[in-house]
Amino acid sequence: MAVPRMLAAIGHLIRRSRAPPTDVLEAYAHEVIPVLDRAEWLYQYWLEQSRLFSDGEKLGNVAAIHRWEVATMERSLERVTPPPVLADAHQRVLDALDLASRAAQLLSSGSRFHSANALCEGQSLLDTSRERRLAALRAMRRYLAPLATVSRAPAIALTQPPTPIGSPPGALPPDPPPAPAAPPAPPPATSPEHGTPEP
Repeated sequence: MAVPRMLAAIGHLIRRSRAPPTDVLEAYAHEVIPVLDRAEWLYQYWLEQSRLFSDGEKLGNVAAIHRWEVATMERSLERVTPPPVLADAHQRVLDALDLASRAAQLLSSGSRFHSANALCEGQSLLDTSRERRLAALRAMRRYLAPLATVSRAPAIALTQPPTPIGSPPGALPPDPPPAPAAPPAPPPATSPEHGTPEP
């Protein structure tokens, strides 16, 4: 009796690991990949802002918007039913987004009230959240990598973010920086004898 049960269990695992149809994977990727791209952009944007500015109120607002967006993304993915082979990775993404939301809350309060402990803990949680999210994405790529909808970009340009999920007050991102001004033209050369421009 033990052998048939063992063979049945192995057969069940093989069926579970079989890739779903392409249209199912494409529909899932369409829902999930933009969220993962946006989450990475938010992470990078926070790092950029925290290095450029020391204004606690401004950084607190950036972190508060980060939290709002991450919480919105988590709710949107909770409504998505993943293919069985991606259920574990999907749950890990949800857990990572929840952790990012808690991290952003700490970063927001720490920035506003100048709490070094809250800032350190918040940044540590945010880094951990990113590591877990990227690990889940690597697990998903086994099935989603052949699809054209999967982002393979190693970095996301901060001046051209993915479309935000919703429209929070004071929404990210900032306007792109202006193009650098052209250097002024040099004055025309003059004749040493007459002080007039040379031909």
